[in-house]
Amino acid sequence: MSRKEYVGIFKDKPDLEIQLTNDDIINITGMMGSGKTTLARQISKNKNIDFISLDWMFGASLKNRPDHIKQLLDSFIKEHPEIKNKDKYYDDADLIYDYLYKKLSPLKIFEGRHIYMYMDINTLKGKIIIKRTSLVHSYKRAFKRDMQHKIKEYKNNEINLVQVLNRLFERIKIPIKDYIMINQYINKMTSKIMKMEIKL
Repeated sequence: MSRKEYVGIFKDKPDLEIQLTNDDIINITGMMGSGKTTLARQISKNKNIDFISLDWMFGASLKNRPDHIKQLLDSFIKEHPEIKNKDKYYDDADLIYDYLYKKLSPLKIFEGRHIYMYMDINTLKGKIIIKRTSLVHSYKRAFKRDMQHKIKEYKNNEINLVQVLNRLFERIKIPIKDYIMINQYINKMTSKIMKMEIKL
């Protein structure tokens, strides 16, 4: 893989789009704060279809989880009672993705870090869009958004100051890990595409 395909540290790059299969699915992934949800909303509005944030399925953003997603997850758990008591379903990312693929309408938009962090690239169907917002810009957006949320919780007496500080230190560590993982993922995805082209 040439270095021009990597996510940069300071400079944003165009989204990397790769068609994996002929399925009518759009998968959007990238670092925290890279603009995944914003892009998913834009595509969703243009095509007049819903999008699925994988945060809703895997245990984060539960307060924002739409009712139809909760029903889907409840239905999934009924079919797979062995994972009923898990708070988060990271280990079952591929299983949940396949379930959503079968249950939802023909065109689907999935977005989330989970795609590059927990899913097997061979599970993905349709097209993948990898956001290549720079490390610096992604981090600034994610940090600002997350800390505003935590400060609001603190002011509402939902969490204490120690929890706010713990989140602050956690957020300082995440971007570097994210940056390494997304570039490793791009490397894997590029290798997969090269193998597909050789077979053709």
